[in-house]
Amino acid sequence: MPVELPQELTDAIIDHLSDDPHSLLSCSLVCRAFVFRCRFHLFATCRLTASNIFEFCCLLRSPACTFIPHVRSIHASRQQWHRDDRWFNEIALDLRRLLGVRELDMTLRIVSTSNANAYFRTGFVTSFSSVTHLVLSCNFTSPAPLVDMICLFPALQDLHIRALSGTLADPINVAVPPKELHDLTLSTNSVSPLLAWLYAYNHLPKVDALSLPPVRPNNATTLRTALKRLGGSLRHLNVSLTWYLGVSDVDPSTVFNLALHPNLETLAIRDYASRRGGVPQEVYKSHHMILLIMRLAAPALRHFELKLDDLLLYRAFDWAALDAFLSSEQRFPCLRSVVVPCRPAVDERLFLRGAMPLLQASGLLLLT
Repeated sequence: MPVELPQELTDAIIDHLSDDPHSLLSCSLVCRAFVFRCRFHLFATCRLTASNIFEFCCLLRSPACTFIPHVRSIHASRQQWHRDDRWFNEIALDLRRLLGVRELDMTLRIVSTSNANAYFRTGFVTSFSSVTHLVLSCNFTSPAPLVDMICLFPALQDLHIRALSGTLADPINVAVPPKELHDLTLSTNSVSPLLAWLYAYNHLPKVDALSLPPVRPNNATTLRTALKRLGGSLRHLNVSLTWYLGVSDVDPSTVFNLALHPNLETLAIRDYASRRGGVPQEVYKSHHMILLIMRLAAPALRHFELKLDDLLLYRAFDWAALDAFLSSEQRFPCLRSVVVPCRPAVDERLFLRGAMPLLQASGLLLLT
């Protein structure tokens, strides 16, 4: 006698296959009860390019189309020179039927912005009024109105600029930031223009999460001003830095003052020195890192991560001072984890456990 499982249990089983499209396809053919949950995962993300956008348009307009309620994320790659790129704008009205889309990941490759409206102010980008998470990778050769485009997403909460090659044009209209925008991940070329925009509209106090690339000279002044304005509103900070300074680097201690952010809950610092190649250990100023960290005064801090691309540069680092500082329950009563990613080498783990015995004994130290 067949056993009929509760739908909730069936859904939970299928959820374990969410990253396995072949198994989901097979499950969807088992019985009617499996179909909806399988489609929920199979059509969660639609990847659109100039090569498939026309076929996607035909599917959307078909009366037999059944995947519309399941689409939650759109990954779009636009190439201005492709003959079928125009279809992104042709189906703008049809795309508005995808009411469940909350994430838009878009890559723009644009040779000329003479027809900027077609890419930044009209058509495709106007179709997703409920998007809360926007990821952008942009490559253009002339100034582009990217800020105007960002303002077209009224529900936006999380903005991630993965890459930006080119400069931004001044907005042609009043460019009030989306009122719920609070989480920023910025690339090198986007730091100054976007932070300056948010500063001009007094929006920085609404930002509580910020991820930053290495500071460059042309960003230092704007970033320093923005961090002061962010002050106590910042809850989550992720920064990349180095103490081996070349002509394109800025001393992090002249930009970052962690004392300005007393309400931090998570802090992640990455030292990317190994990417510079052949950094002499004797000239690396790793002692500046402890001076930077020890300005931290955030009682609500729950999670601290220190990622060192080259641990050898930190062999002479004052680990005992860091250990004592972070293990103070009076200073950090809410701290739950201190994460230091390690390479597979066993001696890195042994070294760090010995270098920070207080954190190791308390169970806070996690070597991942």
